[in-house]
Amino acid sequence: MNFHQPILDPANFYASELNDTETLEVLAKNTISSESSAKHILSFCEEMFDLAVKYENEKVMVLGSEAKVYDVEKVYSVFNDWVSEQALVIWSI
Repeated sequence: MNFHQPILDPANFYASELNDTETLEVLAKNTISSESSAKHILSFCEEMFDLAVKYENEKVMVLGSEAKVYDVEKVYSVFNDWVSEQALVIWSI
């Protein structure tokens, strides 16, 4: 799946903030190659959302503007769809 910058930028930002090298590697490869990677991306989504809520409450600047949970909800939704699509490929092999 090819992601547009409005999805990649927040995902990379929050993965960096969380020191999540596995997510950064998955994003760089643009593919989920195993069940454990799929589970990790879903876990990352939860952690990203929690951090976005915290940052929004604290009015932290993220990518040039105040953090908004709405931006992360879009990423969360796209990544959940991505995991679902990739799961069909992974588990059909």
